[in-house]
Amino acid sequence: MKWANKGHEFDVIGEKFVNVDKIYIYGCGMRGKELAYKLSYCDCVTAFVDYKAANFPQGLMGKPVYSQQEFLSMNHENAIVIIAMADFVQVKKILIYAGFNEGTDLFDDKTFANVYLYIYYLYRFKKLYFDRMNLEVTNVCSLKCKHCVAYIPFLQHKGHVDYSDLIKDIDTIFNNFDFLNSFDLVGGEPFLYPYLCDVIEYVFKNYSKKINFCRIFTNGVYSALSKETMQTLFERKIIIEWSDYREGIKDEQTVSIINKNIKGFNEHGINVSRRCLSWSDYQHGQKRNELKEDLCTVYNNCYSRCSHATGKILLPCLSSYVIHKDVMKIDEEKFNDFIVLDGESNKHVILESLLGYTESGYTEMCQYCGGSGPINNKIVVPGKQVKIE
Repeated sequence: MKWANKGHEFDVIGEKFVNVDKIYIYGCGMRGKELAYKLSYCDCVTAFVDYKAANFPQGLMGKPVYSQQEFLSMNHENAIVIIAMADFVQVKKILIYAGFNEGTDLFDDKTFANVYLYIYYLYRFKKLYFDRMNLEVTNVCSLKCKHCVAYIPFLQHKGHVDYSDLIKDIDTIFNNFDFLNSFDLVGGEPFLYPYLCDVIEYVFKNYSKKINFCRIFTNGVYSALSKETMQTLFERKIIIEWSDYREGIKDEQTVSIINKNIKGFNEHGINVSRRCLSWSDYQHGQKRNELKEDLCTVYNNCYSRCSHATGKILLPCLSSYVIHKDVMKIDEEKFNDFIVLDGESNKHVILESLLGYTESGYTEMCQYCGGSGPINNKIVVPGKQVKIE
């Protein structure tokens, strides 16, 4: 999306949240609890509502649980209700009949968590909250994936990020963000980085109150980890996001290493989340001739957008972050896709950037990338390896 009123794009929506002082979550299942966890930063949840409120005589997560009739009989001034259940059509109909308006004081959990939550925190509490932030610790990788979103096999400059620079990057991120649901360490392959445990300890010793959890994204291909590393991962409750590329790799020896490493996490009680994602052929490096309107469509509908911070620069997607200097050699004078994080940055501008606003409505990198998701039907096998001369 192209900025039309930079720093004020969400004013109309945000001003509706300024006076909201009660949030009710309709549903006590997993989805309701996950949403409540994200709203716990400023203790925003007033209560839960559930068909089976009688099953929660002691409440849930320290909050009372009301029946539907109890809830409908209450005063709903300055309140919003968020439906957090799979089959919510009937519930939504009942609440609309009761006077709630969808998109104003009635939301579903997925839409609220992915869009409105950030706006709510910023306008209600003046806090910059976001779901996740990536920090690259290295662009050295143990695999050479042909369709790597980060184009790592083809990078001209590879190496580990200097530890002192990483510390500065971490400080910069948390000097600008009040809270991150997930702080993610990425690569390359993060477990090749020699100071990974030091980075983890620095984050938790200095910013543990600013994150819900920390994740490490790995392909599972690395030398066996030390007992000290395993202990750090366990004690800090690090979540291992394992991208399972075994189908594409095929090499038996490499697959055996992956199986052994994942088994090691399980044996040490470390949380592993297996990711089996479909990949798109991003067609990196092929200059695209779309009109600006077409590039805006690509950017707005791309599934690969996830913000990355380096130095004082915040970039809107992994491809843009990794490639703009190293491979594409995009003219720096034309490259205006980033936000400068200097501690004095406008929180509204940062959030707008995170949610998809740029100066042109797309990024310069979109001219060299096919994007991911419904805009790109060229699906490939994840992890297929390529030989680099």
